[in-house]
Amino acid sequence: MRIEEKSDMKDVNQEYLLDMNFLKKVLVGSAVEGKVPTDSILILSEVSNGVLDFLGGKIDPYNGENYNDFRHQNWERVQDFFKYETGLSSRLSDSFLRMVEVQGSREGHEWVTYTELEEYYCGNWGCGLRPAGYPQKTVPTNLFIRPRRIEFSENEEADLTGIIEYTKPIVERDVKYLTENSW
Repeated sequence: MRIEEKSDMKDVNQEYLLDMNFLKKVLVGSAVEGKVPTDSILILSEVSNGVLDFLGGKIDPYNGENYNDFRHQNWERVQDFFKYETGLSSRLSDSFLRMVEVQGSREGHEWVTYTELEEYYCGNWGCGLRPAGYPQKTVPTNLFIRPRRIEFSENEEADLTGIIEYTKPIVERDVKYLTENSW
């Protein structure tokens, strides 16, 4: 392995740790009675709305439409907003944009979309924040894996606290709906 490849791998690992710590901090901070929705599309909606609300923007929350359609609409709105917004620390801004960007792959004859945020939350082969195959509508955050911690700067901590403040009411609304209704 060449030195450049090792450096690239280290950068990717640092991005992964930043993204996982960002996501976990927001979800644990905005949990309702220690729980968040199990469904990754709700988590994508909640975190996206929390970040944009904190920065003064607004996007429509997930309301039951097709997952692929929601991912694309969410990404388009985030991109449009971030063309003009610079209020989030650059490291968190880069992390957020990286996590909500729509990715795609082929599964058989179908084109399937996903986001890194959903992958980090659910994970493939049980390596996401929440336990794989968790059967309930909400999951306790104390069951989340513990990624190696990274340090956030004072400005990043302030940004994360603001994001949590705006994400919490959205999580509360979704958890209340999930406990009162079938999903």
